[in-house]
Amino acid sequence: MSVRRPAPLRPLERHRPPGPDPLRMALRDPLGVSPEATGRPLLLEAAAWEMARRFDGRRTADEIATEAAAALGRAVEPAQVVELERRLSGALLLADGAAEQAIERAFDGFRRAPRRAALGPGRDYETDPFDLRVRIGGLVADDWDMPALVSAVGLMTPAADLRSAAGLHSRSWAAVRHLRGHLARVVLLANAGAPFDEPLVPLAKPFDLPLGAVECDSAAVAALDVLPGRLQLAHGQTMALERALLFVRLLFPNVPALALLASSLDAREGMVSLDRAAAALTRVAELPGRTLFVAVADLWRAGGGEPATAISAGAAAAAPARIGGSLGSELRAHDDRALELCTELDHTGFRDLCLASDDPARAAHGAATYHVLRLLQGRVALDPLATGRELVQGSLLGYQQLATRGELASAASVVFH
Repeated sequence: MSVRRPAPLRPLERHRPPGPDPLRMALRDPLGVSPEATGRPLLLEAAAWEMARRFDGRRTADEIATEAAAALGRAVEPAQVVELERRLSGALLLADGAAEQAIERAFDGFRRAPRRAALGPGRDYETDPFDLRVRIGGLVADDWDMPALVSAVGLMTPAADLRSAAGLHSRSWAAVRHLRGHLARVVLLANAGAPFDEPLVPLAKPFDLPLGAVECDSAAVAALDVLPGRLQLAHGQTMALERALLFVRLLFPNVPALALLASSLDAREGMVSLDRAAAALTRVAELPGRTLFVAVADLWRAGGGEPATAISAGAAAAAPARIGGSLGSELRAHDDRALELCTELDHTGFRDLCLASDDPARAAHGAATYHVLRLLQGRVALDPLATGRELVQGSLLGYQQLATRGELASAASVVFH
């Protein structure tokens, strides 16, 4: 009998790859220290995932093998658990000494950098500042006839790249272009993808862009009262905030920003964590001056291409899925309900819908939007006499299903005014 207790899994981004096997899971390291699960995901086939999901630091290898066997309906040996532990530890996906050292080294380098370096030039968008200015300005100009929503207080805009989701980016930022000269700060929330212990992870340094740096709003960071720590490494791995900040820098020059990553809605602290995040964002909203709150988030996202590596127990990996057919219809039905809840600013209903799915990607990619909905729900409109209504409401500007760069996604543009 083995009393060995494998180290727990680190908080990781998880999604179920579309396909015939509902028990597979794809893992990605949001901190970017894993050599096998940074960028493209590491795919765990059914048996491997049924073992790995029980790595909590409390169960023994024997207990994990017994429970995984019951879930799979076939024998699992403790030796398989030990071998999987070795493999996951080598990939730096367990909360053990090897991962701890790697995270500390990575954070030391991140901490020394005076700014968060731009990731996108030459890869996601133009390197030349003039060409980039023309492109971003052109996207906003595409919807220049958008009505002047001077009452706008928030946005939901895609996390997807500028090319595939161009129309949604265009509508989102054109809807708030009239706020130039009226903002004290912009608060942007994107999704970390993982169930971190902290519900919100601020970036406590400026954001470097070819268009110029976007300064960190130090007053907002102080009001948030969240100590920035090693989880800031996740800011170095995501492009979502960087894409949104290109529009912020062009439309609202010299306006500082608070860049936040939101932990998955299925974080371990549950509602306690969400309540703490709501109180923190309320303190930011109460700062002097006008604040624009932006959820930089897709409705759903999953790696649709082949993973970099697969850990298998003999089952063959399924072919990558495509948007369309039954998958597209299922996405649309779910997203229609999600967007109805968004425009109604029903944060509780939106949260429950995200958590009802057996795909953890729903809970992960709903977090940023949830926080913005909760903050704005019940808020009095800026000018009730001019708008003819008492409370802030949401208006849907567009919806799109995307298949790009080996990923599948659905996204929308919503303005809150």
